[in-house]
Amino acid sequence: MTNVETIHHAIGNELFHDGKISWARIITFISFSALLAENISKETREEEKDTIISSMIDWTTNFIDQNFQTWLESESYWAGCLNMYDKIPERQKYLNVYGNILGAIGKRFDCRRGTMNLRLEVRSHLV
Repeated sequence: MTNVETIHHAIGNELFHDGKISWARIITFISFSALLAENISKETREEEKDTIISSMIDWTTNFIDQNFQTWLESESYWAGCLNMYDKIPERQKYLNVYGNILGAIGKRFDCRRGTMNLRLEVRSHLV
């Protein structure tokens, strides 16, 4: 699992290597993480699938929390993402796409103490 975690982290670093943070990139990273978990779980024994999926959730959550906390606060977290796409007419059609992605992946926020912990709930969609 350490190799997978290293690869996952390297992909995240590469995606954001230029310091440009955007909703599209964050959603791409979450989607990549879900697809990676799905592909790995297909090649894994049934009893190890939950561990793989839980690990991927933790890695993705930690990467986002550790690297984008200030940016997410300035964007009003996910409400900012949905509001941005809702206000841009030519992108409004993509609101449904991103909404479906977020809905399929799932999310939970803990905004207590000024922190946000994003927890992806992908189990039901991957196994």
